[in-house]
Amino acid sequence: MSGIINLSEMVTLGLHSMVLIANKEKPLLSVKEIAFSTNSSEFHLSKVLQILVKKGFIKSVRGPKGGFTLAMEPENISFYDIYTALEGPVNIKKCPISCNNCAFQSCIFANVLEKLNDELIQFLQTQKLNEFLR
Repeated sequence: MSGIINLSEMVTLGLHSMVLIANKEKPLLSVKEIAFSTNSSEFHLSKVLQILVKKGFIKSVRGPKGGFTLAMEPENISFYDIYTALEGPVNIKKCPISCNNCAFQSCIFANVLEKLNDELIQFLQTQKLNEFLR
């Protein structure tokens, strides 16, 4: 059975990668190490990490001993920041159908989807990277 609320693979990889990079025991963490820890494709992970580099969350060092490190203090990075960096601004839909001429006088979802979105956004905004440091 699938979950009702799903985060994209890109966001999931981005969040897990950022926590791993924040917790690294050496100066840099390589794509290979992150891919192994997240059980993901190095190719796909590289794309996600490059977006995070362009957005200023992490720094990239090239070469055989290269890798990634945080570009900001972990207490200044929320999960919401990472989410919006990867997915763009959150667009809250009140109705999954989004039709202009609804056949119902009141929403059959009773605005629960809007409430769930609001709660998820609030959760992501309050979760800072430093809360996951070991």
